[in-house]
Amino acid sequence: MCDLQGVYNEDDGFVLTDPAIHEKVEKSKRSRTNKGARGISLFFETHKCNTLCRALGLMPGPQPQ
Repeated sequence: MCDLQGVYNEDDGFVLTDPAIHEKVEKSKRSRTNKGARGISLFFETHKCNTLCRALGLMPGPQPQ
């Protein structure tokens, strides 16, 4: 999952919308933004783990050089 949009407010916290989800299975009928395995690879080419990743308990992967 990537490219979340949303807002933050004091009452509800974060309200996130419009996710883009890349699945290993290409040509999913769920969304035209699904770029499959290529989308996953492209995401990790530029991703840098941050405080959100750590808060979610995600393990850092290889970082781009």
